[in-house]
Amino acid sequence: MTESGGNPYAIANVTDGSSKYFSTKEEAVNHAKKLTADKKNFSAGLGQINSRNFQTLNLTHESVFSPCTNIRAAATVLKTCWDKYNTKGGDQQKILRDAMSCYYSGNNKRGYVKESNGKSYIDIIEEKAGIHTHYDIPSIKSFSEETRPFMISNDIHNKWDVFGDFRTHVFKE
Repeated sequence: MTESGGNPYAIANVTDGSSKYFSTKEEAVNHAKKLTADKKNFSAGLGQINSRNFQTLNLTHESVFSPCTNIRAAATVLKTCWDKYNTKGGDQQKILRDAMSCYYSGNNKRGYVKESNGKSYIDIIEEKAGIHTHYDIPSIKSFSEETRPFMISNDIHNKWDVFGDFRTHVFKE
């Protein structure tokens, strides 16, 4: 959702760098058709599928705004990029980042370039994935009688008296 902010009707005009977020599919479709008529390069939908990939992915101005279709297309683009950079094996994390850069820009370089906000696409993906997040979580310690006083009972009863209530019910002291 880094690409669209979770809006299935988002359109980013790659040609001029502007983005629009529509409320309805109809508005998004009409804007996409206008951009195509004006010969603009744009990306659309949840996964921001680039208009240059529509034909290869069998997408239309309408289908690109269907969330399931768009996510399926995004997965295809990412898998294609992964296959492109995973030819020689190597560092799987570097290959994954190169594939994400390719998904973003069509190559394994542009995704690493810092934008005006000081962050690259790869930086943003890593932030969203929580890679650079540090959590202080205490380790689990084994139970001992000192750490679990709520579980210790001073009641004395016979081992066969599983519920410990034999004396109470029978002898009613």
